[in-house]
Amino acid sequence: TEGGQGGKGASMDQSEARKAASHEWPATVAQWVFSLGRGWFAYIAEFDVWLSLSGVTAIMPQFVTLPLLAGGQGVVNVAALVIQLVAYPLMLGVGALKAQVLQTMVATFIRNPGSEFTETAELIVKALQLSPQKGSQKAVAVEKALVGAFVIGLALAFVFGLKLHADGVNLGVFVGLLEGSLLTTTVFAYVHLLALLAVNLRQVSLYDRLIDDTDLEEVDYKVHLGQGFSALFVMLILQNVSGIVVGYFHQDCFLLVSTAFGTLAAAFGLARIFPKLVRGVGTCPCCSCYSCSMIIYIVTAMIVVVAGLLPGDPNKILEKSMFSPAPNGSYFDVNHQAPGALAGFGAYPICNNIQWDSPKPTKGSQLTALDLLAFAQAVYIGPRKDIQEELDNATLNTELYPVTIDSIQDTGEVGRVGVFSMSNVKTRVIAIRGSSQAPDWTFNLDVWGPGVFHSFVINAFPFGTLVPVTFATRRLSFDVRGLLGLDHPWVRILKQIQAAKKLSEKDGYNLILTGHSLGGGLAQVLGSLERIPTLVWMPVGGAFTAYRTFGFVINELPLENNIVAVVPWGDLVPALSGSRMVTTQHVGCRARSPIACHSLFEMLCELYRKCGDPRGRDLHATCDKVVGPNWQDIPVKGFVWHTFF
Repeated sequence: TEGGQGGKGASMDQSEARKAASHEWPATVAQWVFSLGRGWFAYIAEFDVWLSLSGVTAIMPQFVTLPLLAGGQGVVNVAALVIQLVAYPLMLGVGALKAQVLQTMVATFIRNPGSEFTETAELIVKALQLSPQKGSQKAVAVEKALVGAFVIGLALAFVFGLKLHADGVNLGVFVGLLEGSLLTTTVFAYVHLLALLAVNLRQVSLYDRLIDDTDLEEVDYKVHLGQGFSALFVMLILQNVSGIVVGYFHQDCFLLVSTAFGTLAAAFGLARIFPKLVRGVGTCPCCSCYSCSMIIYIVTAMIVVVAGLLPGDPNKILEKSMFSPAPNGSYFDVNHQAPGALAGFGAYPICNNIQWDSPKPTKGSQLTALDLLAFAQAVYIGPRKDIQEELDNATLNTELYPVTIDSIQDTGEVGRVGVFSMSNVKTRVIAIRGSSQAPDWTFNLDVWGPGVFHSFVINAFPFGTLVPVTFATRRLSFDVRGLLGLDHPWVRILKQIQAAKKLSEKDGYNLILTGHSLGGGLAQVLGSLERIPTLVWMPVGGAFTAYRTFGFVINELPLENNIVAVVPWGDLVPALSGSRMVTTQHVGCRARSPIACHSLFEMLCELYRKCGDPRGRDLHATCDKVVGPNWQDIPVKGFVWHTFF
């Protein structure tokens, strides 16, 4: 009987244990889900920090140049000035404070998982005067409400992702989850900031000073707030004085310097208004995230200023032509073989398909890569007569001669465009110049800055490379100029290309687009938009720029369909300016300097060394000077950049 009772008791214990386990199982799953959700919040919060810092910093040039684009008088011009002088410096400061809040939450999560919302909940309670005691029941209830709000935010983000997927956005569910999660962390950060501001203002209110004894902390808050708001007020005066002084000596830098001073003023003012927030956290041990953010902003502003002061030579004259003309009686050798292939070491694919508009060389009416390189170089030359001389040397005694300059922009234009026609072969070439003067560098920062910063964050952040490109598409599409109805800076160049395309369709000419560096970056994006065959030289990266510029969000991206980029190893400009989505022909570079590897002259000699020239032109005089006496060696003897990759 005892054994039976014992067996029955054991059976009851096991049943009760299973029953208890069945009750604990949902709680365990819920706890695991909440832990996973909190971990996701910490990851997204840190991701949001770096995306915010990079994004707000990268769009600085478009705000700086906004009044210049507005031009003239009227409401739009006044609005542009207000945005540049006041709104953007304040946006920088608030963005840095947001990064500080999120960084603090991440540090709290690392030290004590589950308490990252505690400080925010306590601030909300104090701001609403619900309870003066830290850790009260009301604060705990508010913290639970914040956790619930985050869960609801995740659910809405998932629903948003399903909508994007239904709309045909590639990887729409993941993109929606990311965007929704980032929106949630942003809302949390600003709620924290508003609650903290309310608490700070309440602590120095007239009521508190009359009724309660004023202690040292309250006096400090009063001083901090007074200094902070005074700094924000003085910002306008400081910017205008600096603008008058700098503008007197260098008019183009007025807006650049005023933005830099405005950033300094906003940094100091907001730091005094939120003194307790601006502190170091575990993940930023050297200084506060706010201080680090503002340093990044100010350094970027200084870079923009320096870019505006850089000397340039837009009026460069022709000292010596790249090409020595082909001899009299020359003809296009349809049986031409690349020297690299003849030597048994192979040749670049662009050599084997040297005809740009045909799979193999058949006749001299079709342009080669060397031909297009001559046009890309010609737009760097200032005087029109020198441009004509350069192109005459490149085409004399060939089927391409004569070349007519249909139009050439003034040398001071950013992304100077030249349009050239060759009546004998019924072909028109559009060439876009790269950077050669101060405004070109500001334009570079404006157009490609967001893509470069975003690419850096994506590649540096853990698991960042898993983030879909579609996500970057949506994040980089913002441009403040659209809010004021102003044209984007690249629209002027687009209109010229469209006009040349329309003319070519009318007179039956083939149309080809080319450009180098900045010009190459513009050519690859604009050429893809207009469906023009395009060959570009050392272009800045176009993957993110194409999305930001024209909002390509469809899966069949035109950028990869009709663009070829030639990029030498060792050239830092394409390497640092974001990824490319076009067919890329990498070539070697003999120069030890990465700056020299960005030169069209180095590129010319490398192509001639491996590809030769079926038109019979001579490049020895140029390449002996640029590369050295052994520049034609196959294989290369000595230094070459491609051996390092």
